[in-house]
Amino acid sequence: MAVSQGSAVFFGGWGVLETVLFGGIMYGWPSLVFVLKGERYFSHLCKCETNCTETNASTNAGPTSCAAQDEQFNLIFAITGAVVCIFLVLSGTIFDRLGTFIARLLGSVVFLAGSLMIAFSTPAISYVLYPAVLCVMYGGFCILVTNVQLGNLLTKGRNIMICIMNGSFDSSSFITLVVKLLYKGGVTLRVSFITISATYIICLVSTCLWLPRKIIPYPLSDDFEMKIRFLCKPAAVKKKNEKQKTLNDGKINNAFELDTNNKSVQIGAKCQNLRVSNAEMSVDDITLNKEDGYSMEPSQLQPLKAALLSSLFWTDVLWFVSNNLRVAFFLGNFNSWITFLTKGNTQNVSLYTSVFSSISLTSIIVSILAGAIIDRRTTAPVGSLAFKLEKLRHFIPMFYLNIGLGVLLSACAAIPVLELQYFTFVVFVFHRTFIY
Repeated sequence: MAVSQGSAVFFGGWGVLETVLFGGIMYGWPSLVFVLKGERYFSHLCKCETNCTETNASTNAGPTSCAAQDEQFNLIFAITGAVVCIFLVLSGTIFDRLGTFIARLLGSVVFLAGSLMIAFSTPAISYVLYPAVLCVMYGGFCILVTNVQLGNLLTKGRNIMICIMNGSFDSSSFITLVVKLLYKGGVTLRVSFITISATYIICLVSTCLWLPRKIIPYPLSDDFEMKIRFLCKPAAVKKKNEKQKTLNDGKINNAFELDTNNKSVQIGAKCQNLRVSNAEMSVDDITLNKEDGYSMEPSQLQPLKAALLSSLFWTDVLWFVSNNLRVAFFLGNFNSWITFLTKGNTQNVSLYTSVFSSISLTSIIVSILAGAIIDRRTTAPVGSLAFKLEKLRHFIPMFYLNIGLGVLLSACAAIPVLELQYFTFVVFVFHRTFIY
């Protein structure tokens, strides 16, 4: 393999850093809502009624928390989350057809646009949060989607790396806790998000310097190479002599000549002629290793239609959607839920929000456990049907465990005991991490 283990660990570690810093910022929504309420976003919807909390009676701006305000924050998270899930189909298509470079550039532009919209928003234009949060959330998912493929660089521990990447996405919610703590220390929301936008250059560095233009294939081809490039050198290098290839054990290697006149293939020094009819193979059927990625042969690729017609696919989608809805509902309603449990005590709301975000940071550690369960040793030959079934069986304990965690999460959240919610936060971290 052209990519050394040391290089694979470096590239994977950089991808984890990117995902932690920018991937799932908006999933720290409870901390961000606390700051937005402090900035009096949507406070114009509030009136001094029994369902509001007055924190600054000396001003004419109205109370800083009420049911109408909470409804707007809940709607922002719910609507943007649903729209992003629809847009991810588009981003997946772009990633498949145009490759990593275009997908990440698109995600970068969208993320930076959303981040700057939040930075320069004001309570007078509170509704700009709808497109802003949508852009930041979508851009974060683009980072995750393009970084998950870094697991393909590892010969062992591929699933662990993929789970760590997803755990990093969950831990990214810790960034909004930092924004919240800085806000309480006197740093404005504008300064925080301008800083986030400026540090996003980390993602542009990897996009331009070493990530492939297309994708990282799995399994890796022998001539795939990924390294830091300067002066626009390609990250995945083709062999110098592409005109000469050889057919060996169904794979295309060096030194072959295809004579299109007599439809014969001359192989190596033996120059054996293989008669190929038009019905069996054409020049286009021979899959060459293209620059910056694709090396899988058509026979190795499963068409999308086959997946859509699979009952296993749709049952997995049903399982994922039901669990993800539970997570989205919990995050979207967190602030109003904790405000209710604390009876509007701002200090307790701040405390429990900070504790929740701090516990969420451990998702990256929990993900290692999830990856280890999935990445258990298999005895069947790689690529065989038995191998695929054995790997599939490794997922079964995760499915049952996550269903149990989801039921436990809902039960604990429904019990109106404030101190119990520390345990609820821990259950939430395991549940959310195991989903991915």
